[in-house]
Amino acid sequence: MCMSRVIVVRYREESPTLRLNRDEYRRLLEAGLRALADEAATGTAVRKLIPPGVVGMKPNCLARKLNSTPVALTEAMCELLTESGFAANDLVIWERSNRELSDGGYSLNASSNGVRC
Repeated sequence: MCMSRVIVVRYREESPTLRLNRDEYRRLLEAGLRALADEAATGTAVRKLIPPGVVGMKPNCLARKLNSTPVALTEAMCELLTESGFAANDLVIWERSNRELSDGGYSLNASSNGVRC
């Protein structure tokens, strides 16, 4: 039987706005993915953990911009995935409705170019 593995990543610097930006989220994601995959390179870790193909990301946008999944976190993850070889158009950010995504601060994109949302 395979045991689950939990990785805890902490942000130790002070953020003047108490909100992290995309680069800060990216550093946390990179550290967590490398630790989880037991790899030195982030791209290798991503390819080891996430199979090729379409990747769906489901933020929680019910609280609108007040307490929803930060757009900067989702952007950082999309950036890591595209740099690891995933096509931007194979990344899909979805919620129950477009209104919830918009209320959460996400820009809608249903085109065949870029991350779909």
